[in-house]
Amino acid sequence: MNTQDKILQVAKQLVAQKGAKSVTVTEVAERIGVTHQAAYKHFKSKKQLMEQLALLWLDEILLPVTSFEGKSVHDWLWLLVSCKKNAYTEDREMFELYTHYISTNMKLEDQHNQHLAQLLCDFSSESKMKDYQALIQAFMVFQHPQFANRWDEHFQENFEAVWDLVADKFV
Repeated sequence: MNTQDKILQVAKQLVAQKGAKSVTVTEVAERIGVTHQAAYKHFKSKKQLMEQLALLWLDEILLPVTSFEGKSVHDWLWLLVSCKKNAYTEDREMFELYTHYISTNMKLEDQHNQHLAQLLCDFSSESKMKDYQALIQAFMVFQHPQFANRWDEHFQENFEAVWDLVADKFV
């Protein structure tokens, strides 16, 4: 494992233990036995380290979405929102990291949404990028962390109600 991967691994452990706000690059460096200057060669700032960590975590929780072998856009989208809802429930510290460092950064959030739309294009084998971007936006309330406090017992019912509005276009 290279130094950058070690930094990310230890940073993830520390975030899980005490939250992202309490983690410092110096502490991460000390834990892996390098100087803080060496750590800063890989990540120019704590912000950059935490952004990278959040993106890696997002890739991990969305692995089922990227390897989806189902048959419908509906099922792909349901899997996407379910993965995010489960992450919110099961890994609050990392979800908070994602919320703070990705969802509040317009550039990274746009890249993430573009990536999701591209995954949907790849899955469906159709070049409907604009339609899929709009679909991702339409379902933002079910997958964006700023709406997580609304993910209640009516989550699936609400999801299906929105899907019913757009189903004809994506079936």
